[in-house]
Amino acid sequence: MRLRNIVAVVALGAPSVAAADKRDDEFRAFSSSKYTYCDAKVLSSLWKSSIADSKATIGRKVIARHTVGLEKNLELALDAAYKNPRLRCRYHEAGFTFEDAKKLSKMWRVSVAEAKTQAEEKIAGGGEGVLNEILGKKAVAASNEKELEAFFSSKYRYCDAKLLAGMWKSSIEDAKVSIGTKVMAKNPGAVERLLNDARKQAQTNASMRCSFYDAGYTYEDIERLAKIWKKSITDSKAFANDKIFWGLGANLDRLLGRKP
Repeated sequence: MRLRNIVAVVALGAPSVAAADKRDDEFRAFSSSKYTYCDAKVLSSLWKSSIADSKATIGRKVIARHTVGLEKNLELALDAAYKNPRLRCRYHEAGFTFEDAKKLSKMWRVSVAEAKTQAEEKIAGGGEGVLNEILGKKAVAASNEKELEAFFSSKYRYCDAKLLAGMWKSSIEDAKVSIGTKVMAKNPGAVERLLNDARKQAQTNASMRCSFYDAGYTYEDIERLAKIWKKSITDSKAFANDKIFWGLGANLDRLLGRKP
């Protein structure tokens, strides 16, 4: 009887293990394909699913070689995102940095803000690959895909990664992966301690900090905040930069009527 019970338990557990293995295969297929985080994001809106589930669905279709339908779905999703900016990938979500924007501004002979705007338009049309080629950047390593997904799904932002990258003298991408690793390990306390240390350093090293524009906000946003706070543009920008520095960007989003 005891042996039969053990066999039954093993048998019951087998499908969940198989399902987990299948899910991992789907994520690996997604990571090694031409499809990106931003493709998964816009498709998640079309499919009414999470970004993680969208990645798995893309991977499943890649494995089954059912990419014709996938391409049609992606075309529909990109078209919807182009019409509705809320569905799009933001500049930093696509893995691009302020340094990239400065390079693009020189190449395109426009301001940094305009370069970011033009880059986001290209991203909205599915042009991440083109931007990466222009910048001479390689695609994100497949082995880091889950960590980056954890980072983007967490409360942490580009500016948090920039702080840690400055403290560690590493790339911002590596800092995102490190944060994502700790989020996956359910160890947010470690991230907070690291950010506290980084903020102490950043108080005497301005290059580690994010500006209002680094954080993805616009001049129109600062004008709206100035009216809300009844402050000058200059004072409002300084106040907003301080909030961003201390990880309170979500408060700004709420004031601007955006989803944090």
